[in-house]
Amino acid sequence: MTDSSTFAERRQVGDPQRRVADGGTDPAAVVTEELTELGLTTYAARTFVALTCHGPSTAKEISSVADVPRTRVYDSVEELEQEGLAAVAGSDPLRFVATPLPQAVRVLRTRVRDRLTRLEAGLDDVAEGDTGGSRESASWTAQT
Repeated sequence: MTDSSTFAERRQVGDPQRRVADGGTDPAAVVTEELTELGLTTYAARTFVALTCHGPSTAKEISSVADVPRTRVYDSVEELEQEGLAAVAGSDPLRFVATPLPQAVRVLRTRVRDRLTRLEAGLDDVAEGDTGGSRESASWTAQT
């Protein structure tokens, strides 16, 4: 199901035909936005969504469905690999695959927990007056 002819027939990420009944929200667009909110680049988020929807894919196939320039697909997959969200699945041609969804969700959940832990620690420091600098740097003044 991942050969070029079959792949070309599949719907593009963000395709209007993929709209759902809940007021016209495109699930791929929602997921892409959420992934960028979690710190992925837009191209990496689109690449992940494309790989999740279409399975193992070449850079050309990802570029086609995710609207990511082919030369940027490689950067996007590298970013996803570093995050634990994708891997190289084969060669000749080079194919990429998304991390299985349960594992990807665990990776993302850990990322969110880590961010919240850092936020909580930072807020505690601010509340205690520990700003990492002088007391003067902790206050802001309005310029008129």
